[in-house]
Amino acid sequence: MKLKKLSKCLVFLALLSLAGCADEATCIPENTDLLQLSFIDENGKASAITVVSLEVEGGNDYFPIIQDSTFSTLSVPLNPLDSVVQLNFVQESEINSITLNYRATPRLSDPKCGLETFFNEIETESTNFIDVEIVNPVLNKDITTNVKITH
Repeated sequence: MKLKKLSKCLVFLALLSLAGCADEATCIPENTDLLQLSFIDENGKASAITVVSLEVEGGNDYFPIIQDSTFSTLSVPLNPLDSVVQLNFVQESEINSITLNYRATPRLSDPKCGLETFFNEIETESTNFIDVEIVNPVLNKDITTNVKITH
């Protein structure tokens, strides 16, 4: 009998402690500052691009130096204090570039979590690639491609 009362009391205390945590903010961001680029050929299939170097203007200061690389996807961190990023793909025989505009909006999802930057309205300002398609103009960590670049 005492064991039954003790187990009921423990279950009640466990439920009470879980209910107390339900109102706490999780502070897990849904958004990201990473612009996802995918490179495709003229048939729409994934196609790697080889660069001697990649120069980024207006991007995040933490963008790594890329030299002598081949890739079919690229993540570019955007600067929340800017609204334009220019990428210059230096190849052996040519330089292809793309300039993208975007909007960075700070928003407060919960006072306990602080500000989060929301990146959206991505648009192509200029390019000399064959084609550029904005697949999703909003950055979100669940999105695998924001921009498809045909080269």
